[in-house]
Amino acid sequence: MPKPDRLPSTAGFFRAAFVLYLVLALVSPLWADTGTICFDLSPQFDQVVGGRIVLGPSDGISLDQGRVPIEIINTATQVSLGPFLEPELPPSQTFNWYNDFVLDTGANTVMLVGPGATHMADGFQTIGEFVELGVAGSELFDVSATYQFDFANSLGVRQTLSDVQILVDPNLDFGSFYGILGMPAMAGRVTSIDLTPLEEFEFVGVDFSQSAVPSGNGHRYSVAVDTRSEFYPGYGIPEDVVGVPQTPVWAHVPFLTATMAVDGQAQSGGFLLDTGAQMSMISEHLARDLLGIGPEVDLWDYSVYTPEESFPVGGIGGEVIVPTLAMDEIRVMTNEGVELVWTDLLLLALDIDESIDGIFGHDLMTSGYLNFLGDPGYIEEVHYDFRDFNLISRDPADANYDGVVDAADAAVLAAHWLESTDRGWFDGDFNGDGVVDDLDASILAARWQGGGQEGGGSVPEPGTWILLLTAAFTALFVSHRRRR
Repeated sequence: MPKPDRLPSTAGFFRAAFVLYLVLALVSPLWADTGTICFDLSPQFDQVVGGRIVLGPSDGISLDQGRVPIEIINTATQVSLGPFLEPELPPSQTFNWYNDFVLDTGANTVMLVGPGATHMADGFQTIGEFVELGVAGSELFDVSATYQFDFANSLGVRQTLSDVQILVDPNLDFGSFYGILGMPAMAGRVTSIDLTPLEEFEFVGVDFSQSAVPSGNGHRYSVAVDTRSEFYPGYGIPEDVVGVPQTPVWAHVPFLTATMAVDGQAQSGGFLLDTGAQMSMISEHLARDLLGIGPEVDLWDYSVYTPEESFPVGGIGGEVIVPTLAMDEIRVMTNEGVELVWTDLLLLALDIDESIDGIFGHDLMTSGYLNFLGDPGYIEEVHYDFRDFNLISRDPADANYDGVVDAADAAVLAAHWLESTDRGWFDGDFNGDGVVDDLDASILAARWQGGGQEGGGSVPEPGTWILLLTAAFTALFVSHRRRR
């Protein structure tokens, strides 16, 4: 991009530095989102012995997952854009076969895939690209324009996400589901899953509430969850993006503390709570700690199945074949001081991210219903209380959209100083006037260590940052004068 033939505004820079000095003294880190899972146990399994409830063997795979019908609507005209049963059918405000999304607490966003994406009205548009990460790597998605997104409980009572963008990939196959309804739909709500229909081999029930957790059956235990590991959309923005980057609606995913045990050894870790996972997982690093082996040892030596006997794990990024490890038990401590214990587990061993020690999947929620066909499982209902979770919005000065305004954003601003740009905040043009200048530096200073909904990290000393910004701008002065 060409640079205007003028020097940076020293007055603007020092004004920004002064504002930064004042702001740094006032900023303090914010806490992560917190929530609760409430387990309403089947009465016959609520047997406390020695501070533990041993529910029984894990089924190993989820018998069913939450199904949520959705509809995408043009915000301005209130005309339905689908998905429709057949493309040639007229628009309808009713839900249909092609709009069942899987309820997925392990997803930061919302995705429309496969036949759902191909059965949209002609007016449905995508306006950008985004790289999403999954169990098998990364996948390039389209990003939709901004729409109203409706979703409903099992009785058809609607909820609405207003003015959101979602990910779209018509080539991705999620089986009987045509998309993923992630945490943006559950943030600020209580989401309840009724598992008892599994006794009659029917789909589980789903309900949403913004007021309170429904009353229980007298056998309720609760477990704390939080967002100890936070992922932001910045990683998914292509470097060669044209224009202002487009990012999907976003919310943090929940984690809980679980303890895994095998052969008398036990290790605790942060497990991603994932209703979209049919099978629970353990990270390779936690598995190695439990088994007492180093990275030079092949985990396949401990797998219940050989690679030839193993089924591929599919998802975003493709498919992978991973070892299956036998574990004696997984347990979580409840707020009531009683441990809930599942036994005899077969877990997939896979490293998804270094901050994830394992996946607490939906198979643990539905366990018992498969082993005792036609009889109650261990849990009748599960209530996910995410009322304190929030949708994530980009801070005005977060150039790399990593959730905090810091040195990396200052570096972006310095690299594009006095450049004209059409990429907005991605190049440090925080006020969107098409040029990176002292006005943007002032915004950076005022937003220092801010974030989407949560900030994080320590606050550097004011003098440190003034020196850093001074050095960056001095280098730009020298470079500019040499070119003249």
